[in-house]
Amino acid sequence: METVDVIITDLKKLRKLSKPTTWEEIDKLDIINRLRAANETAWTKGVGLAAMQIGIYLRVAWFFHEGKEYTLVNPVITEASGPIINPQEGCLSLPNIWTATRRYHEITVKTLGREGMETLKFSGFPAIVVQHEVDHMNGVINTQRRYTPKKVAGRNDPCPCKSGKKYKKCCIDKLRQPEIILEVKDDQPKTECSPDSQERREDVRGVSSLC
Repeated sequence: METVDVIITDLKKLRKLSKPTTWEEIDKLDIINRLRAANETAWTKGVGLAAMQIGIYLRVAWFFHEGKEYTLVNPVITEASGPIINPQEGCLSLPNIWTATRRYHEITVKTLGREGMETLKFSGFPAIVVQHEVDHMNGVINTQRRYTPKKVAGRNDPCPCKSGKKYKKCCIDKLRQPEIILEVKDDQPKTECSPDSQERREDVRGVSSLC
């Protein structure tokens, strides 16, 4: 019986950076098959993994969506547009932890294919997944992308309506923060990302649930 890699949950290990790689190295280590196998053992149903989540610190990730599989090798997100709030993002390395995150609805990514560099475009859920996996390669986890709505006022603070009453006795039900939803802002400009700027920028990249 073959041994299946254990998905890493140690935060210190999850903060490590991954190094560029080649298809020759990927095939030699059988990384894609190992990621598929590890995904099946996760604490909940997942859609993919980055190699670093099984202790291989190379810039590789595998995921699937609607019956199609994708492999990312040395990926660089070159464009990102349509800022969104992903209301419930999880990670196979962080059991039972869900958080709302800031992501982008559409991205363009350059990745190493078997025949050379490729340019891929993703939107919606797959775009969030790619951002999530690229974050893993950069030592960033989804909780670092947490979105926290601005607080209107504390329950015992003066009400913002200037009535002189406490917030809880006045407009708390009217001004309560709305439920976070997946919202695309089409008027937002596209963001250009270079390989250097992508490493640690908090306002770009990102990505998504259960990977």
